[in-house]
Amino acid sequence: MQAASPDAIARQVAAGGGATGPAQGGNASGWPWRLSLALLAMAAGLAGLAQCAGDRLARAGHSADASPHEVVVGNDVLVVPTNMIRFGAQRRAASAERLDLYLHWPTLSGYSDGLSAAFSAAGIDPSILFLTVEPRQTSLDMSGRAGPLYGKFLVGEAANAGFGLSRRALSAAAGFVDEDLFYEAEAGHPFVARCVRAGAPAMAAYCMRDIHVGRSLSLTYRFHLSLMADWRRLEAAMRHLAAAMLAGGADG
Repeated sequence: MQAASPDAIARQVAAGGGATGPAQGGNASGWPWRLSLALLAMAAGLAGLAQCAGDRLARAGHSADASPHEVVVGNDVLVVPTNMIRFGAQRRAASAERLDLYLHWPTLSGYSDGLSAAFSAAGIDPSILFLTVEPRQTSLDMSGRAGPLYGKFLVGEAANAGFGLSRRALSAAAGFVDEDLFYEAEAGHPFVARCVRAGAPAMAAYCMRDIHVGRSLSLTYRFHLSLMADWRRLEAAMRHLAAAMLAGGADG
C-alpha cells in the first residue's frame, strides 16, 4: 500500500480536520493522534540540534583511533570505528541506550588528523554529519509519517525545491519554528526531511531525517541544508553505513 503524499494529506486535513486535532468523526485515541502528540514532543529536537551542535562538537573530545568498537543498542549489535563515536563514554561502553556518531561528508570518515579542521571548527562545518542510533520510538519512520503525521502541520503552498523535491512550511504554532518539510511529492515511500530555514535567527540551517535499520533501531541523520542537492547520495550512504555497522563494521 502506497503512502499518500503530504499534499494529499493536507487536502484531507483541510476538508475534515486541522493541525490541532483529529478530523471530525475520528477517534482521538487512535494511533494517528497519539503519534501526532509524539511528533509535537519531538518538534524542538531539530532546533535544539541546530542551536547547540557547534558547542557540543567542540566539547566532544575527538579520537583518531579507527579500530572497531562493538556496542549493543537495543536488540542489535553494532561494530563502529571508534573515531566515528562522538563521546568518550560511548567509545568505552559495551552497551548504550543510544549511540551518537559524527562523520565527514563526502568521505564518510570519522575524525582524523587530516580532517581535524572540519571536526574542530569553532562554528558548524557543513561537511560534518551527525547521526544517532537508538531503539525505535514509533512503528513508522519519517517516510511513513509523511502523510498521516506531517500532513497535519503543513501550511501554505508547496514550492519546487529542486533536486526532485517539494518544500512546504511547517506550522510555527505547532512548534516547528522556522522549519520546512522537504519531500518527494509522488513517491510511495518518499524521502522526507525537516529543515531549519536558511537565515533563521539563532539557529543553523540543519536538516533531520530518520530511517529504520536493523531489528528494531532508528537511525536519525542530520545534515546541513546546503547538502540537500546530494540527498539521494546521502540517503544511500546512510543505509549502506547502517548495514555495514550491523554486519560487523564500517570503514573509519
